[in-house]
Amino acid sequence: MKKIAAILFIVFILAWVNQVEKMNWVSFNWFDIPNTEELYLIEYPKNVSGNVLHFEVYSSKNYPCSVYICNATVDKALTSGYNSVEVGMSGCGRDAQTVLSCGESQVRFYSHRINRSFSDESLDAKFDTAVNKRVVELYIDFSSRLNDAAYKNFEVRVDENTVLRPTYLFQNGTTESSRTEELSLEPGQHTIELSYAGKTLDAKSVFIEAPPFPYIDLLNIILSLAIALLIYKLYSTDWLSSSLLFFGASFSALAMQLQLHNNLGFSEWLVPLLLVLGVLSLWKFKGKQTAAQDVPKAVRKEAIIFGVVFTIIIAALVLRFGPVDWWGAYYYRNVQTALEQGNTLFYDPLSYLGRNFTYPPVFFQIASQVALLLGQYNYESIRLPFHLLVVFVYAVSLYLLFRRFKTWQQRLAGASIFATHAFVMIFSATVTLHVLAYSFMNLSLLFLERKETMLKILSVVFLTFAISAHPTTILLFPVYVYAMGLFRIDWKRIKNAALTLFLASVLSLIFYLPIFVMNGLPYETAPTLWGYFVSYGFIGLVYDLQFLIPIALITALFGVIRKPLQLAALLLVLAVLVNALVAFRINLIITIMLSFMFPLIFGEELKDSFVLSIFFLFILANLLFMPVLFSGTTTWCEWVYANDMCVKPMQFIDKFTSTSDSVAINPEYGHIETYVGQRKVLADLYVEYAPSDKFYAEYNFYTNSDMAYLQGYNISLMVLDDNGRLRDLPYSDRIYDNSYIHIYRGS
Repeated sequence: MKKIAAILFIVFILAWVNQVEKMNWVSFNWFDIPNTEELYLIEYPKNVSGNVLHFEVYSSKNYPCSVYICNATVDKALTSGYNSVEVGMSGCGRDAQTVLSCGESQVRFYSHRINRSFSDESLDAKFDTAVNKRVVELYIDFSSRLNDAAYKNFEVRVDENTVLRPTYLFQNGTTESSRTEELSLEPGQHTIELSYAGKTLDAKSVFIEAPPFPYIDLLNIILSLAIALLIYKLYSTDWLSSSLLFFGASFSALAMQLQLHNNLGFSEWLVPLLLVLGVLSLWKFKGKQTAAQDVPKAVRKEAIIFGVVFTIIIAALVLRFGPVDWWGAYYYRNVQTALEQGNTLFYDPLSYLGRNFTYPPVFFQIASQVALLLGQYNYESIRLPFHLLVVFVYAVSLYLLFRRFKTWQQRLAGASIFATHAFVMIFSATVTLHVLAYSFMNLSLLFLERKETMLKILSVVFLTFAISAHPTTILLFPVYVYAMGLFRIDWKRIKNAALTLFLASVLSLIFYLPIFVMNGLPYETAPTLWGYFVSYGFIGLVYDLQFLIPIALITALFGVIRKPLQLAALLLVLAVLVNALVAFRINLIITIMLSFMFPLIFGEELKDSFVLSIFFLFILANLLFMPVLFSGTTTWCEWVYANDMCVKPMQFIDKFTSTSDSVAINPEYGHIETYVGQRKVLADLYVEYAPSDKFYAEYNFYTNSDMAYLQGYNISLMVLDDNGRLRDLPYSDRIYDNSYIHIYRGS
């Protein structure tokens, strides 16, 4: 085995060199996230009276720029911040295009010459408010007397803080018009002001009522603690397993309370009653069934250390690369909506221009209720600590799945392979929903084979909530059972697991049936573009496994020549091929199979310090390359975290456009737009229950840079990026540019 380890060391060096070359080839940041240079229009005319054109523009730095207008070029120097620009139009015809170029960024607009009509101009506005829970509707009525049709930028302040600067188009002449804006405010008394050019046009005071403190949830947590303590005392369960049980029981109670009471209208005392019955049942059957503790003290210590280290690594990644990722943004936004609405059967006003919320609800219910229990009305204020808590529970429970291996080397090797898989690292650092779902599944697996009836029931309960948080657990659960049984076909274990899975699937209908009743059975609009059948080929497999590829190859090779593991090794190879050729989402099956098979095959060899050291070179190399994947390329914001090249344009949309605007964008940036930009989008990645016409309209618009696909959807803002090739809408006003993402206004 030492000879093989030496060969693996050579393979490691070659793999390292190869990875570095590939990363440089695709221009990865290597932790050097670029500073984004922004250029965008604030106000500009659509009709021009007289011979002077005036517009306002923002520049993120001092720029030597040029203005092209009427076949002439005028040099202009912009300073960092807001700039007022004037250019002559004496040589222009009736229609003119104005182009401002600064470095690699460019904005432009089209205007039309008219005759002056007024010697004086005026612009005034009044607004009324309507409050619906946390949302304040502003109904604004404008009266204007203007020479030029132009985009004008207003300011909405709440408690003297600017929260919105919407830009509206006003026609020339004397006109009356109206607009509607939405503000989401925290509980309390607020003063809202609308102003233009530094002058307050109107002001109103509104009061947002705070939701009551969820005392029932607190009672449910106390009863869950009682259940955990009773199981610890009466069922010979170690303190770590009982602590994890408390985590699962209390979070399950939070989700069930919201589902049964808030969503389905049952009595708010139903869940506490069920928990009391659970406590009484435990007490009644005390001492009748006992078992030796199945998690030794040494394994518990290892699990805690592993959980702490993994959580620190994840925290470092999150803190280094920032709070916005293109994947989890959808979940964060909808937790906040669930928090504000008090339920998960709500209408999502932003996704696909508005549709029912149809995602499996458990995570959103738990996260929103945890925020209320902590006295917070904004999920962002607790998102990171809540996420890290769930990550810690996930890591500890994951390690305990390897508790049946005899040596610490085997347990650590298996858990390390699993934890450093790229997909596991990515969802552990970004999507709390996945971490929570898989934590519930781990808890179910930990109690699956206990002989006590009450613990078997808890295994079913935890798997129910895993399925109701993410349906992929239905597929992953049997793979875990097979791997944790060390790949032996034990029909008693299979029967027990099958019964648990069946009962959990039936119970999960408590959460799924309301969605099915409202929306029908689930379907995917584009499963091969973004869904369960998306495939990235062998290159995707390489980026997913990274330095685990040699580990996978040697595991499959030695597994095939070991008779008891031949079937498992062949299934591992099959999973690798399916991952590369059919569905990327098979990747966790590879991880499960590999992480249990490697320490099983090489358990004795791992006791050798040289062999163990060579093995951990691959693990550490994976950890070192994960931040490279997380940082993404200079301009591509789709690896894990979105850098400023993608986030700042969405911040512009959030600040300088109307909340009634609708957006067409690269569907893969749709979640960032709705999370940061807060505007309804034509299509945004999540294709379950999605209208196919909207998805393909936006997909084709982005692919072909053709506005014709957007007809009939009332799209007012269009966003293109230069991922793969340059994109532009040459006959539209280009109001924002950062040399990668460009924003346009519709006609």
